[in-house]
Amino acid sequence: MKKWSILLLALVSFWMSEAQQVNFRKLTWQEANDLAAQENKYIFVDAYTEWCGWCKVMDKEMFTDPAVFPFINENFIPMKIDFEDTLGILLSMKFRVWAYPTTMIFNPQGQYIGRISGYNEDHGAYLASLKKFTEIKEDKVFGYDSHVLDPAYPEFYVKSFGKGKREWPKQDEVSTYLKAQPDLYSEVSWSVILRFHPKEYLDYVIENREEYIGRYGKEEVTEIIQYYIFNIMQDAVKLTDRAMLDKALKLCDYMDDPESFRFYIMMAYYEQTKDWPAFTGELGSYISRNGYEFPGYINNYCWMIYENVDDREILLKAVEWMKKVIEVQPISFNLDTYAALLYKTGDLEEADNYADQAIEAAKKEGQDYSSTKELKEKIRKAKKEK
Repeated sequence: MKKWSILLLALVSFWMSEAQQVNFRKLTWQEANDLAAQENKYIFVDAYTEWCGWCKVMDKEMFTDPAVFPFINENFIPMKIDFEDTLGILLSMKFRVWAYPTTMIFNPQGQYIGRISGYNEDHGAYLASLKKFTEIKEDKVFGYDSHVLDPAYPEFYVKSFGKGKREWPKQDEVSTYLKAQPDLYSEVSWSVILRFHPKEYLDYVIENREEYIGRYGKEEVTEIIQYYIFNIMQDAVKLTDRAMLDKALKLCDYMDDPESFRFYIMMAYYEQTKDWPAFTGELGSYISRNGYEFPGYINNYCWMIYENVDDREILLKAVEWMKKVIEVQPISFNLDTYAALLYKTGDLEEADNYADQAIEAAKKEGQDYSSTKELKEKIRKAKKEK
């Protein structure tokens, strides 16, 4: 009787642990498609890799969230697939997924309908995106058949996937292949373009973006336009060519938020050209327009100022901005940046005070504070020498 009680308790414990998270199914791809059609459910794929740290956060935080996992279990056939192994490699090549974690959604007909890239700390926003996918009732969203997992890719494309060392083709090999293709809108041609970004075809994508969006979706086309913008900006830096920079800025019109994207490009350009007065002016204009809605961005840019600038006037502006940032978001990273800037401007007492606050905040947040301790040592040394 005792043995049966122990067994029953073990079964109940197992059932409860299964019930408190996403119930990922161990199925073949065909079995998943058959089950989705049979139960009229969508297929949920958690695309992960063994080395992906944020994938582990997804497992620990998102897939155990009682506001999220019941919806997934009820409305989807959930699958967890390593995208550097067997089936995962096929899906990675087919659906052009090479950033992780990525959530992929397929409709009950087995057709791909969209993805959620990365880990979102806002679980409510993630859940809202999943709900939107279940509202898509089209049999086929994109202009290709999701059931054909191997549409005859070139060998160099296949070799760029999988675990361990991947082989990357030379641009000449990619260009030679594409020049021989009768249809640059084909699924395979698009996969090659999106994977390897051949420069001579990027203008072609821009000119024909509506056709590509119709076939492969706005997200993928935006991805390559974004790459193109940064590529042109990098050339502008190397050649100190303002006309090239202007071209990159004009292409920002194709992004969802052109103004913000132009800001990021300008900041990257000024950083790489070491034009810190212009960098600071651009940041000040951004703050004037947007306030402190995104304190993390301001913190990152002020840290760049701390690391690269000795001009006291610029440093004092950064101190002023970071003072507002820590009022909005008094977390360890922000407090550390503020303390570092105070130290660099010579306000040692305040720097010491805020370094202590940064360390205390880091302890509560479970963050590493070794760099703040090093800052404290610098402050202590400077106070002795003063």
